[in-house]
Amino acid sequence: MTPADLTLIVAAGGMSTRMGEDKRWLDVGGVPLLEGLLKKAAAAGFAEIFLCVEERSERLQALASRYGARILVDETAGQGPVAGLSRGLAASSHTWSFAVSADMPFFSFDAAIELLPKAKGAVRAVVPVAEGRCEPLAALYHKETAHVFSAAMAAGERSLRRAAAALPVLDVPVRAGAW
Repeated sequence: MTPADLTLIVAAGGMSTRMGEDKRWLDVGGVPLLEGLLKKAAAAGFAEIFLCVEERSERLQALASRYGARILVDETAGQGPVAGLSRGLAASSHTWSFAVSADMPFFSFDAAIELLPKAKGAVRAVVPVAEGRCEPLAALYHKETAHVFSAAMAAGERSLRRAAAALPVLDVPVRAGAW
């Protein structure tokens, strides 16, 4: 399996409640945070890229078009990345999807490739663990798990880790620097 066999789900809701401003547009090295991630994603060669957001805007649409991404608007606002993952997995045309948060400016898709051989058998999520910390928004998810996140969202659960607790999850220790 390679990125060409995967959907990329970029969780980019845009609420940024703790920061007080929309972090998707923060300048990181002369490029908005979200654009930097999409640029790397397009170069990685994913079969399809979904930009999961709380609401559509002309600015987001222009950025998505520039990098070959499709915007998916959360069905329920205020549910965080669980809503984006639910929507993205349901729309995916591939068995496996890689989910990543839009606010990871130093994330390397090369590191994600290391997870691909682990996605087999009964495993339905492959989650990296860097320095003891799980990274559920830099992980692989099987398409069959869309209903789990949808049910979690309906129950008001916003934590990806808790939402995925019933899944066969494989935690994979990884180097901290790439995540």
